[in-house]
Amino acid sequence: AAPASAFGGSYGAAAAPAAPHSSAYQVGVAAEQHYLRKQEAARLESAVLGLHAAYSPTSVDPLHLQPRSPLHATQPSSLCRFRHIFYDPLTPEERQMRTVHGPSHVPARPPYVDAPTWAEACARNPDPEQCVPVVVVGSEALAARVAAQQERARTLAGYVKKLSDTVGDLKGSLGKSADSVRGGRREHEALRARTLDLMR
Repeated sequence: AAPASAFGGSYGAAAAPAAPHSSAYQVGVAAEQHYLRKQEAARLESAVLGLHAAYSPTSVDPLHLQPRSPLHATQPSSLCRFRHIFYDPLTPEERQMRTVHGPSHVPARPPYVDAPTWAEACARNPDPEQCVPVVVVGSEALAARVAAQQERARTLAGYVKKLSDTVGDLKGSLGKSADSVRGGRREHEALRARTLDLMR
């Protein structure tokens, strides 16, 4: 056994280790957890902002979180990657421009579309004499376009039904007219036969 020291305890005995859950240790762990949570929150915020900028045509500045200036408030954001080019019938204004500048006139490029993309869109126009490229930016604009197309389809379906009903009415009238004509022919033949009998 180790000899006892003058200060109590055994001489040469190892010092008791510091408690692992001391106040300083707990403060350090809490600070590290806070830093990790803050770092993860910043990463998630950046991902959400990037996703919003990619799919919203009116996204804010992802770096400064500032709204877009009033000058560009009505224009889709150039940051939005959710975009598609459609080809719509020429508007009266475009037809007027074609009349003035000739059939090779290139439509004006929207400010939120880069020059190469617009040039390619114009080059791929399936019918430049009748169609013009239109850029739809953002899921909201696409949904609005789909809704407008559906409404137009319902309107056209109404016209088709009216035409179908009119054709049905005309067929009915023609059938009645044909029956009347056949009846008139039968009466004519009967009168002719009677007339011939009387003349004999």
